[in-house]
Amino acid sequence: MAVSPAGTRVFVTGYSFGGTAGRDYATVAYGAAAGRRLWVSRYTGPGSGVDEASSVAVSPGGARVFVTGVSSGRKSSAYATVAYGAAAGRRLWVSRYNGPANSSEASSVAVSPAGTTVYVTGTSLGRTAGDDYATVAYGAAAGRRLWVSRYNGPGNGEDQASAVAVSPGGTTVYVTGSSDGGSGTQVCWRAEPAGSPARAAHAGPIGIRPAQRTGARNAPRGASLAQTWLAGAGTSGAPGGAAPGASG
Repeated sequence: MAVSPAGTRVFVTGYSFGGTAGRDYATVAYGAAAGRRLWVSRYTGPGSGVDEASSVAVSPGGARVFVTGVSSGRKSSAYATVAYGAAAGRRLWVSRYNGPANSSEASSVAVSPAGTTVYVTGTSLGRTAGDDYATVAYGAAAGRRLWVSRYNGPGNGEDQASAVAVSPGGTTVYVTGSSDGGSGTQVCWRAEPAGSPARAAHAGPIGIRPAQRTGARNAPRGASLAQTWLAGAGTSGAPGGAAPGASG
C-alpha cells in the first residue's frame, strides 16, 4: 500500500483471479477521505500465467504509481514493473527482467526523490549460484532499464532480497534481505559506500551508489560495494573481508 504525497489517495496492489488468465496484478486507487474506489487497473503477463504484485510506490509529485511483482509463463518467471497514471490508472509502461536463468521474482519498489528513477529488487536465480539479490533501475518516464546489479553471498546459496530504499539525496540505494552464509543460517548483510565507516553493530542493508553499478548500462563499471560484513544475530559486526561477487 502507498499514499499519495498530498494524502488524498491510497493505492493498494496485489493479485486477483481473472476470468481465463489465472492470477493478475490488480491495483486499486481509493479516495483517502472516505475510501471511495476511484479506479482499478489489472495486468496480465504475456504468458497468461501467475502474475502476483507485491509492492507499490508513488512518485514524489504524485502523478505516477509504480507496481512490481512476479509474472510467470510456462517456462520462466520475471520481474514485471508497471507504471500507471495516478489520476485514472492508465497504464504508461511495462518493463520485465528475467535474469540469467529466466527465474526472477520482485519484492519491493522505490522511487528516487527527484522522481526520475524507479528501483526494483527481489530474488533472481543465477546460472550456478542459486538465488541472488537482483536490483534493477529504470527510467521513470518510459521504463528504460538503466542498470542491473546482482549480489551473491559468500555461501553461494540462497540470497533473497526483500526491500529497497533510496537515500534522501538520491545518491545511494539500499537493499536488504536474507543471505545464506554457508552454514545454513539466514543472515542479513550490510555494505557501505566508499568512505563510510567500516563497522556495523547490527544487521543492515546493502548500500550501493547508483553511478557505480556493476553491470550498469551507460554507467562507469567498477566495484559497487566498498565493504561487506556479516552482522547477523549473535555476531559483533566485524568486517567480513572481500566484497561480494556477482553471479550470472
